[in-house]
This record gives sequence, C-alpha cells and structure tokens, in this order.
Amino acid sequence: MRVSRGFSAVEVMVAVMVAATIGIPLLTLVFQERDTEQRSRFEYLALLAARDAAYQARALVACGQTPDSVKRDSAALTGNPLDELKAVWTDAPKLTEYSADQKRVTIEVKIDAAAAGTRMQVGTVNAGWVDPELAKSEKRRTSLSLVFPVVRPPGMP
Repeated sequence: MRVSRGFSAVEVMVAVMVAATIGIPLLTLVFQERDTEQRSRFEYLALLAARDAAYQARALVACGQTPDSVKRDSAALTGNPLDELKAVWTDAPKLTEYSADQKRVTIEVKIDAAAAGTRMQVGTVNAGWVDPELAKSEKRRTSLSLVFPVVRPPGMP
C-alpha cells in the first residue's frame, strides 16, 4: 500500500479555483469601498467649507457689513479659517492652517443682487474640489452649491 505525502496537481488546481472564486469579488469590493470613501471625504470637506462660508457671510452681514462686501470670488482655502471675520473680529485667535485635503476645496460666495435694498437676500456658496481620481472617470461629482438666506439687521439701510 502506497501512502501519499502531498497534494496532487488536481487538488492544488481545485484549491486555487475556489480561492480565486471567493477572492476576486472580495478584492473588488475592497477597492470600491476605498474609492467611495475617498470621494465622500472630499465632498464632505467641501460641504463643511461651504457651510462655514455661509455662516461667515451671515455673521458679517449681521454685524453691519453690506451684502455686496461679503461676496467672494472662487479661491482655494488657504490661511487661517477665521481670516474672513477680521473686519468684525479683530482679536480672532490664530488657528492652524487648513489641512492639505482642505486646500483642494475652492469656495465662491455670491449674493443675489435682484433683492438688493430689501431686508433679506439669497446667497449661494459654490464649493468645488480637486479629485485626484477624476482622470479615471468623468462621471464623478466635483462641486456642490449651498443656498442660504442673508438677513440684514433691522434699521440697516
């Protein structure tokens, strides 16, 4: 009687086929999850920056600035996050600078001029971000818009 001390080629091939059948779909899911997480992180950073810009615009108008003066052209996030409030908050603390991921975000603040002279105007923040994987797929979203009210204080001209 002969005792076998190893695996035959057929047994090895069956084991490889089973491992490939299970492993390839799992690897695909892992890479898709990583890609989705990265895209959602950039979008979330842009949403937070857009909310900050809207809150800052509303705070500046509430402190006496004109709605036209809080408009911002499209620019990347740089410097101190509280730099926009220097006009009304002179002793603002020096916070850390934006992180490298946050510097991928650009912000633009617009105020609707159609309602100029009224107490409430509509503002829009357009936030865009640079997606390093954009070259692979043109279907990805790379910007968002946030609409917010700008209410001037009573008695303001």
